[in-house]
Amino acid sequence: MKTLFSIFLIAVLSASTFAQTKRVAVVQFRANKVIGASDMFFGLDNNITRHLTTIAEDPRFKVMPILEEFHQLFFKDFAPQMPVEVLPENVVLNTPGYRNYFKEVEKNPRGAKLMAIVGKIEEPHYIAMKGYLPLIEDESTRFGTQLSGTTTKNSTQRQIMQVFEGQADGVMFIHLDFAMGRKKSLGGFVTNGLVQDGRMVAKGRITLYNREGKRVFEIIKEGYSEEKYNRIAGLSLETKPEDLLPMCKSAAKNLFKELEESFPKMTRKVDAKL
Repeated sequence: MKTLFSIFLIAVLSASTFAQTKRVAVVQFRANKVIGASDMFFGLDNNITRHLTTIAEDPRFKVMPILEEFHQLFFKDFAPQMPVEVLPENVVLNTPGYRNYFKEVEKNPRGAKLMAIVGKIEEPHYIAMKGYLPLIEDESTRFGTQLSGTTTKNSTQRQIMQVFEGQADGVMFIHLDFAMGRKKSLGGFVTNGLVQDGRMVAKGRITLYNREGKRVFEIIKEGYSEEKYNRIAGLSLETKPEDLLPMCKSAAKNLFKELEESFPKMTRKVDAKL
């Protein structure tokens, strides 16, 4: 009798624990191929901007392998350490509401305008892991403000969350960006303080939104390349994709190390925020 009661109690407790497990759907996993340079060039001119955009559009500038490494690291190492259940990718990417999301968006004027932006700006300069949509987060709601008629209720975050109603308690957006910067010392000062000591910076951002589309958690980490970009002012318009790609890889490698160290600690209470 006691044995049967013990089995029943364990089953009840297990069911209760399972019911309380929060679930998260990763709905975006992408990288920006356009390297930022505002920190390196005071009064950034159009020539530099156009040159960096041209590099981003060059097929030799292969950023996808870096994004694939980030993707593998997240799902293999990071996700299992979280106190929430990350939905399998095949479940998320094959959800009809997710796959057909843009078709629904285009049915209203605001959505049509958004899709025009995606076509002209997003697609040439951003890459995403296979199957992921090029979703555009509403930055105003991300930072808790309401600008340009955007509210939490009609934000991208809230709309995509509705797609997974009943399946997930939150949606996650993951970004990878690159920029030319100057490495800071432990004291917070810029090393040497000169443009000649530039380094590539890889920035990773992992943002989580709840059922209401409100940002409840965000990790932003950076990694610097080992190589310095010497004489950047003199070579900026002559730089080729093969000159910058190794620096991007080096910066990303250090970013991933930083995330491996900080991710478990920073996410250990994330379930309480959903």
